[in-house]
Amino acid sequence: ELTLAKSADASPVATARCRRAPRPPQLDASFSDPCWHGATDVPLASDPGAPLPEGAVVMLAYDERFLYVAASVPRVPGRPV
Repeated sequence: ELTLAKSADASPVATARCRRAPRPPQLDASFSDPCWHGATDVPLASDPGAPLPEGAVVMLAYDERFLYVAASVPRVPGRPV
């Protein structure tokens, strides 16, 4: 919070924008809900010993009751899920 309060162009810590959801998302493995429209893809980083596949991202949204987190992580053939 203190880092965000400073008026610097670049933050020394990772930040992500979280938008207010007009309604809760459906739990259907689809990102077509209004909750995710306009949400920013946040690329995931991982440990070099167990790298994530290219294109792994999360999206964030909230309402008056919950924080919603959606993740899209492509499967890697031959790797356990």
